[in-house]
Amino acid sequence: SGCRVVVDLDRVPLAEGADVEDLAFGEDYELLAAVPNPQEFTVIGRCEEGSGVTFIRNGESVVLGSWEHFRGRE
Repeated sequence: SGCRVVVDLDRVPLAEGADVEDLAFGEDYELLAAVPNPQEFTVIGRCEEGSGVTFIRNGESVVLGSWEHFRGRE
């Protein structure tokens, strides 16, 4: 699509007691939508020219861990 998604992990709302590493756990999730006008949605990132998904934290690119159901957290 020519769209790169940049997610700012510092802007993702977390449940009480959760931390940013929990975003890679794989079981709990929220819906993510790209809309032209966020209205009442929480803005956690942006779409820009390019491809793929980039996660940033404290202004730096980061890689989230992953979850393999038969091995645990990677």
